[in-house]
Amino acid sequence: MLFCAIVSSLSLHRGLWGTVRHELYQHEAAHAAALVALLVLLVAWLAFPHERDRVRTPAFFFFLYVATLPLRIYLDYRGLAGELEAATIAASILVSTAIVASAGVLLFDLLARRLARMRILRDVVVMVTSAIVTIVILSRAGVNLMSLVTTSAVVSVVVGLALQDTLGNVLSGVAVQLETSISPGDWVQIGELKGQVSEIRWRSTTLVTRNDELVVVPHSLLAKSVIVNSTQPFGRQRRWVYFDVHYRHPPNEVQRVVLEAIAGLPNVEHAEPAPDAVIMGMEQDHARWAVRYRLLDLRRDDATDSEVRKRIWYALRRTGIEIPYPSRNVFVTELNQEREQTKSDRERERRKASLRGIDLLAPLGDAELTHLADRMRCELYGNGERVIRQGDEGDSLYLVRRGSVAILVELDGVEREVAALGEDDFFGEMSLMTGERRHATVVARGDVECYVIDRPLFQEVLAGRESLVNEITGLLVSRRQVLAGKVAELDAAVARLRDEDHADLVARIKHLFGIRARPRDDDGSDGARSAEG
Repeated sequence: MLFCAIVSSLSLHRGLWGTVRHELYQHEAAHAAALVALLVLLVAWLAFPHERDRVRTPAFFFFLYVATLPLRIYLDYRGLAGELEAATIAASILVSTAIVASAGVLLFDLLARRLARMRILRDVVVMVTSAIVTIVILSRAGVNLMSLVTTSAVVSVVVGLALQDTLGNVLSGVAVQLETSISPGDWVQIGELKGQVSEIRWRSTTLVTRNDELVVVPHSLLAKSVIVNSTQPFGRQRRWVYFDVHYRHPPNEVQRVVLEAIAGLPNVEHAEPAPDAVIMGMEQDHARWAVRYRLLDLRRDDATDSEVRKRIWYALRRTGIEIPYPSRNVFVTELNQEREQTKSDRERERRKASLRGIDLLAPLGDAELTHLADRMRCELYGNGERVIRQGDEGDSLYLVRRGSVAILVELDGVEREVAALGEDDFFGEMSLMTGERRHATVVARGDVECYVIDRPLFQEVLAGRESLVNEITGLLVSRRQVLAGKVAELDAAVARLRDEDHADLVARIKHLFGIRARPRDDDGSDGARSAEG
């Protein structure tokens, strides 16, 4: 009995394994295609993590197909031919759908990446192809499709009428993607709505506004609207910033000042095409100007426009170019000589107090300081503006009246900050006194107000005062040695400034300001000063 049971069991297992082999061999092509498709899905899963949602659908159909394999083996083993045929048809539809979906991933996501953004088109292609393959499989299996078509005709009409708007949105979405007029990431304007395209879905397109609001635009509305795309075709939007200037100022001078003011401004395209300034109109009492520039990051449009306006305001104010008040405004101020004199005296004393804080001007008397205070000009700089630039020619000394500045030195292409100056500090004295090019770059930190003493004004003070030149030179050499020590660690060449001969420096200053050496008296004093004494 035991022997018969063992023999019966072995025969049963041989029959089961035979059924398995028969199933595998009979559908060998389908299994091979399924393995290739699974390999494609694996590559897409690893190479494009952001597209993994598209891999899940064909993978799900493959899972269902594999799940039918034990069922078909069981039905074949039991000899249930009718049920086995139905299971085989279902398995064929599942594996065909999975293979078609995998082919869509291969075509749209791996081979033709340019088509990957046409999500609606690729979904429609995959669905239509899967439907055609399903119909072919059912037809070969002997299923009467005409009865299905006749039965579903009325249902199709009802569903079509109910989904009329939805189908219109889907078809409009396909048209939008085929035209490539907008793509995810583009900044667009649709009517009064402005935002960045986030996603193009089946029924609608979603935008994210600059206020971080999500807006859903149906495709039927999108197809009827005028779309302004700020990203295509160049990726940079041209911006216009308007301002007014009085007629008394030459246009070429205004253009030069404004373009220099916005040079180096972040988020502005400074290569080709470079910013430009143009006259837009000649109004009744002023000229209408506009600065045109290309914006790099479209999300920061208002902030960049604000920085351009601020740079223009500071530059025009600093150079004395008038931004006219509206002609409808009338300002009436009561003026009298006593009031003006009081105001002038107060400003003069404030300037003289600032000048007394400059050790370089310590040898000057009250008359010289008064002369400088009355004649020096005041300039205003905005945050980040360069007051002077390393290597440029210069003939002015700057006294920081309000705010602070940073001293930057460029060596081997690297710009480093070596010092910071605040109120009542000064800079630029070497260019004023010796005519040398600027040794450093000075950048405003916040709003900065500076008093400026240029060379012609200082020459009026030094005229015929050789002894005064000697005193100032001594202070200048000491200050120069201190400054040289601050930058010596950045460049060993700066150390040569410490050893420059005092007499040579005096000669250079005298030559620049046109002062001739005079013979000294027996007591060694300067003849010019003795005559004054």
